[in-house]
Amino acid sequence: MKVSDQRLFDLLLEADEEAFLGGEDVKQRSWSAPQRVMSKLGYVSYVLAGVGVPAELSRLHEMQKQLYRPQDTGVGGVHLGTFMFRDVFAKITVPIGFGQVAIDPFKVTDLNEMQCRWLASRGADFGAFLDQFIDLFDFGYGLIELGHTRSVGEDCKSLLGLAHFQLQAAAAIVTGAYDFRGAIQCSLVATELVLKAGLAASGVAESKRRKFGHDLEALAHSLSRQEATMDSARVVATVTSFPDYVDNRYAAEQPGRRETGHIVMGAQYVGAEVMRQFTDRDLRSSITPSLVRSYPHAE
Repeated sequence: MKVSDQRLFDLLLEADEEAFLGGEDVKQRSWSAPQRVMSKLGYVSYVLAGVGVPAELSRLHEMQKQLYRPQDTGVGGVHLGTFMFRDVFAKITVPIGFGQVAIDPFKVTDLNEMQCRWLASRGADFGAFLDQFIDLFDFGYGLIELGHTRSVGEDCKSLLGLAHFQLQAAAAIVTGAYDFRGAIQCSLVATELVLKAGLAASGVAESKRRKFGHDLEALAHSLSRQEATMDSARVVATVTSFPDYVDNRYAAEQPGRRETGHIVMGAQYVGAEVMRQFTDRDLRSSITPSLVRSYPHAE
């Protein structure tokens, strides 16, 4: 006998509540709650996806779409970043991918079609966009593969993991918050963590790393002496353009929208450039014709 929509919905709410109280997060519940209901309905063995899925399970999945939004239950991506086009912040999502895939840079942003066409028509802006796109992919996938091609140690992995959180927080703030200025502190902290991660991988003891405090310029110069292939001039120029961490933390006057955007994107670049020293991730090398970096500028 067919189970009514109301009965099926009530069972789904009960199953979701059970899973919630059991400590499952929303992504776990999106998978387990329908199966709990199926068990209550007497199903023991059944097709979970594709051809042959029971009608009740299909109905449960449709109901669940009404309970939670796609962003609530989505698996997400590898990394989240941002790009500032003129003074508009766009999300750039580094998706999960396996094997050889083709990625359209415009397909992983939330810019609309007209904005993409506008951006593509502006040479310098489009070049900066591609630079940031490459940086975010190198950082995101580099984080997954860290230690595969060069031994870096647990300190480095931990620090880069923390930097990943801070960079994503900065991107989320500028693309979603009403007040974007909180992204500055996240960016400065992320940059410090990244540079100290580089020193950790290079064998610099924690006691020596701590002595640098929040001095990003000194950290960048020190790391440049350890990593000969790093684009040291650009990294140093980028971090010296940032506000002082401690001064900024207590300042009533904060950088404006465009300056904040450049701080966030500068931090994304530094993160990627350091990551490239310890992985074989270098998306630029696989692009033809070759692209010359233009952003951020090396003074």
